Amino acid sequence: MIKKDDYIIGFLNFLYRIKCLFDFKENILLKKTKKFKDTYKDQDIFIVLNGPSVKNQDLSLLKTRNSMFTNRGFKHPLYKEIAPKFHVFVDPKMLTGEWSVTWLDEILEMVPDITFVMPVKWAFVDKFKPYVDRGVSILWLPMHDPLLCLGVSGYCFRASVFLGFKNIYFTGFDGNGLAYELINKGNSHFYGVNEENLVKSSKDYIRDLYMNSRHLNDLDAYAKSCRKNNINIYNITDGGIMDMFERKDWDSVLKAD
Repeated sequence: MIKKDDYIIGFLNFLYRIKCLFDFKENILLKKTKKFKDTYKDQDIFIVLNGPSVKNQDLSLLKTRNSMFTNRGFKHPLYKEIAPKFHVFVDPKMLTGEWSVTWLDEILEMVPDITFVMPVKWAFVDKFKPYVDRGVSILWLPMHDPLLCLGVSGYCFRASVFLGFKNIYFTGFDGNGLAYELINKGNSHFYGVNEENLVKSSKDYIRDLYMNSRHLNDLDAYAKSCRKNNINIYNITDGGIMDMFERKDWDSVLKAD
């Protein structure tokens, strides 16, 4: 089933990439973002995802490091102190209004010089125009494979590769958030639960379970591709199931200096 879907999705993504070739507005904007390419060559990046395991790690060690946060990650009590270089939003909930665009203002208040990473299509949406007009730093990311289920983590990896980072470390990727939601016990994220998930029905979870399997499958394929192309991505999460990426110990990496 998964293999058959891979072929279908691969073909649909191929058609979408052809379509993107003729989207002149997006292509012009993407050319401008080339100023970001390889600007952090030979440096390390630490991606902080939002799994509950983050609470078990001393994130203050990231204060002098290049870091990238995602989604509600700005709710971490050390966010302002860490002052991440990047914050990633790719979830369409930001477009539909389930997530407030004012989150960008909250982040900018804490870290004024942060760079947002967002899909290039959002550049032409009215709600983001004030931020573009103000000159907020934004790395517009191409979405040439919209049917791949890489999730926000996958786009963090892709952005990090584009920026030229030599070693990409990620934490807070427990991979079991959906399991917490299904049994309605425990917190699926370090800050608790996503409010929008509290109104899900069993039909919603039928879709989520399928998408979760696709997510793991596509991340596994991406990890293999990274190894083939000598892209160094390391998992320094405290526990979790993401074994397709090489694991390293948080303390040995962060306290190595």
